[in-house]
Amino acid sequence: MYNPIMSIKLSLLSSENFQAGYFKKDLPEIYALAKVIENGPWHNNQNVFEHTMAVFKQFELLFKENILKSQIIEQLKLKVGKHTRKELLTISVLLHDIAKPVTFVKDKTGMVRCPGHEFFGSNMIKLFSSRFGFDKKDEAFVRNIVFYHGYIVETLNQIMDKGNKKYYIESYKEIVGNIYCELVLLFYSDLLGSDLKQSNPEEFNKRKNLTLEFLQY
Repeated sequence: MYNPIMSIKLSLLSSENFQAGYFKKDLPEIYALAKVIENGPWHNNQNVFEHTMAVFKQFELLFKENILKSQIIEQLKLKVGKHTRKELLTISVLLHDIAKPVTFVKDKTGMVRCPGHEFFGSNMIKLFSSRFGFDKKDEAFVRNIVFYHGYIVETLNQIMDKGNKKYYIESYKEIVGNIYCELVLLFYSDLLGSDLKQSNPEEFNKRKNLTLEFLQY
């Protein structure tokens, strides 16, 4: 069984270890996500812990299925502060929906949404800094990924409604700056870890294929 320490060993972060409950003492906030059940096209009565684990599993598969270009792999090996970009992206995948318990709302139709969870989640990253051994650069990097992770959906919507793909992708890339690659990989994992494939296969495939095109820019 995992032995809790002050700074979490990043090599132990895996969907398998989370499902086994290894981090219940160190990261209770992750397990508390199970209390929020979302209902809509992207989440069919799916609790946020299950979704987070599904996203994390898809993220792990990205590096096992050899679909990433070598330059992306090399970029993720670079250090930000104490940690590499891949390590910080891994943590961002785990924490991207961390604020959903404090932002969820249920409307009269029974649909559950979590408006602003990116904004409030970015402010919660400081609560995890000592546990992951962040320095200031690491914390800012993860905070920015969490803050911006929802905006790619709006960019996709604009492209699907209006076309002009080059303009919107390049604008998005300019806005988010040096976390562009991380945001695309997070969203791709997030999409595959959602229920959209079952609820609307056509929409899912359009978004999946378009997201892969983002990696070409």
